[in-house]
Amino acid sequence: MRLLNAGTYLLILELISPTNVKVRSGKTFVLEPGYYGYVGSALNDLGKRIDRHLSTKKKLYWHIDYLRQIASVQSIIFAESDKRNECLFAQNLILKHQYVSGFGCSDCRCKSHLVYSSSIEELTDNALAAFKLSNPELAVNDGEVKQLHTND
Repeated sequence: MRLLNAGTYLLILELISPTNVKVRSGKTFVLEPGYYGYVGSALNDLGKRIDRHLSTKKKLYWHIDYLRQIASVQSIIFAESDKRNECLFAQNLILKHQYVSGFGCSDCRCKSHLVYSSSIEELTDNALAAFKLSNPELAVNDGEVKQLHTND
């Protein structure tokens, strides 16, 4: 995927059945079926980061890598920006959705970078609104939030 160097993204994933996700640190996350939004960012090569998340054949490193082994990506919402808005975006999403405590945020002070919804439409609508709140420069610079649908 050819994109600018930096940006923030949300993977919208679907989990079909309840499961426990055990990550590299040994921590286990208990997840219910439904839709999950995972917030991430890339300061270098946003397209490459998104491509990595779409692949299931990789060395497992981040929390999301373990979840990707069992959950399918339904869509990706992203905005190219040189600003680091990942945590603000995650915080805005947490205001509207249940969250999985400690998931995807071992390198910051956020409660989580993974939210849950039983509705993909609700998650998508809230994510688009949260993106715009978290990225005020999008309005100022005629930037745009983009969404890709996948056939994962």
